[in-house]
Amino acid sequence: MGYEETFYRFLQGIMSDVERRIRRGHERLALNAKKEQDMKAAKGDDEKISMITDHISQLLNEIESLGSEGKVEEAQGVMKLVDQLKEEKESLVQMNTDDWLERIAIAKSKLNPMSSQEKQMEVCETCGAFLIVGDAQSRVDDHLQGKQHVGYARIKAAVDEMKVGG
Repeated sequence: MGYEETFYRFLQGIMSDVERRIRRGHERLALNAKKEQDMKAAKGDDEKISMITDHISQLLNEIESLGSEGKVEEAQGVMKLVDQLKEEKESLVQMNTDDWLERIAIAKSKLNPMSSQEKQMEVCETCGAFLIVGDAQSRVDDHLQGKQHVGYARIKAAVDEMKVGG
């Protein structure tokens, strides 16, 4: 009659929308995971900065003792090492400052409410909803029996059936 073709195109449009939502959900989770990883790396950089600072102070004491012993050339060699460590420390401090400013901007904008959550999330491959990993089975069952999930599952089944039959 022709209405089947119109209905099929309508269902395909709905499926493309939900597939786009699923893809965006995966991208959003990947972005959040990257931000968490960056924050952990910044924490490691803080420890590295404190270790470099301690090492610099030890080397400065060594330079002082070498200078008092009259070993000027050795003291100059150690001073070059101290200068290199100071440059490395400054670059780490600058990177941490940039990360810190970025984190403040993100916190102020509050554009992404998911970023404040520490729960591990996943995207439902049928309807694109966010689910908590390891959530209570009753909540998972409620989702699987929900109108949105069931509706998208039926649409997908109908599209697949029309592909085969049509």
